[in-house]
Amino acid sequence: MEDQAYREALIELARLSRERTWWSDYRDVIRPGNFVGLEAGASAMHAWEPVIVPGLLQTEAYIRALMRTGRANDPPHEIDRRVSLRLTRQGRLTERRPLELAAIVDESVMRRVIGGEEVMAEQLRHLIEMAQLPNVTLQILPATAGEHAFLGGPVALLEFQGVDAQMNRGISRPETTHLDVVYLEGLAGDSYEEQPAEVARYRSEFERLSAKALDHRMTIKMIESLLVA
Repeated sequence: MEDQAYREALIELARLSRERTWWSDYRDVIRPGNFVGLEAGASAMHAWEPVIVPGLLQTEAYIRALMRTGRANDPPHEIDRRVSLRLTRQGRLTERRPLELAAIVDESVMRRVIGGEEVMAEQLRHLIEMAQLPNVTLQILPATAGEHAFLGGPVALLEFQGVDAQMNRGISRPETTHLDVVYLEGLAGDSYEEQPAEVARYRSEFERLSAKALDHRMTIKMIESLLVA
């Protein structure tokens, strides 16, 4: 019975995600799996990025620099579409009911110059600005932090507690039913983890990683130091 309620809740979540149809105009550049649709319906997201600045916090120039490197053979109009998609996604951070974003990035991300010195300086200033939003928490994991559970690559934990009220349409689900999803990005392909026990394990690992990372004040201080270096 619990498994049935869980499946029904996921089906309803997918339906609610599809209702936010702004991203349907970008189906030509959205990868299979539709992370964007889930992100559009989430109430909160925990993100770990070991290589680049999280997409929701990137400047346009930084995005274009990444696209020129990773998609050098794509036609210009397709690059423009991908840039537009990412910039549109960023609206989730400033809309009326914004996404709560807690992002942890590796120290190397701050030191890796993408697009040249000017582009990177603009990106660092943008991170300081975005970190002032009440719904954005940014932390840097210093190189001295050592090993941790997320060494394998980027991880995002999407939370959907905020849609519970919208989902009260005859679905009776027990307290153990959760709608949260873990998104794992890798070279071999992307994957999702939806089982509550596994999602809870990832949440615990995010808490441990956050405890190892610099707090808000020290994170901003490190970014500022890189701007004057």
